[in-house]
Amino acid sequence: MGDKIINWLIQSDPNAVLSGLIGLLGSVIGAAASLLAVFISNNLQKHGKISLHARIVGSRIDKRHQTWGYMQTDQGLSFHIPLWLDICNTSNVSRIVRNVNLCIVKKRTIVQEFTQFQGNGIDPREPNTVIIGNEGAYSFVIPANSVLRVEVEFGITKSELQLADREFDSVYLTYFDEKDCLNIFFLEDIPKPQWVIGELPRSKRWKTLKKIKFGRFYQYCADK
Repeated sequence: MGDKIINWLIQSDPNAVLSGLIGLLGSVIGAAASLLAVFISNNLQKHGKISLHARIVGSRIDKRHQTWGYMQTDQGLSFHIPLWLDICNTSNVSRIVRNVNLCIVKKRTIVQEFTQFQGNGIDPREPNTVIIGNEGAYSFVIPANSVLRVEVEFGITKSELQLADREFDSVYLTYFDEKDCLNIFFLEDIPKPQWVIGELPRSKRWKTLKKIKFGRFYQYCADK
């Protein structure tokens, strides 16, 4: 086979062979350039990030409209945190923010997740019914180059925590993205003493949440 190719090249017109090779090389370069352009375009569209901005507010599903703090409920002594959350997408493609939640952190370990409140009723047509989140869900699609404001509220009872974890350090916000990767953001340090009924001091300003690398934590609650 090699000899046949060599003989064909010897017998062929050198100009025709050179022209063919140049044409083939041009086609390869053109195809590579097209693929590179598509790759760059896709990456430019995805360039950008999700940023979160939170403000602790008064609850709309609690009749007393209490802000964050400790209260006695039918389930026992509870820690409640109502939030306004601005989710900012600075990329040119839609992004997914799935299963937004809060978690208790102690000594750099996530020890327990909060419960996500859907509202104070089931049927929004009923008088005085308030449904929060995304019609009760805590997953959102954020359009390209846009901001979505959502109202969310979370709670955790003292009895849900192990005795050793009932005095904790801070609360973090978590969500899963479109790649099913866990994203973690610092929300607030929690002052002591804890589990004393009453509201906690709060700022009326918005707070930009700082993203934390998951590797900073030794454990996640699901691994305990």
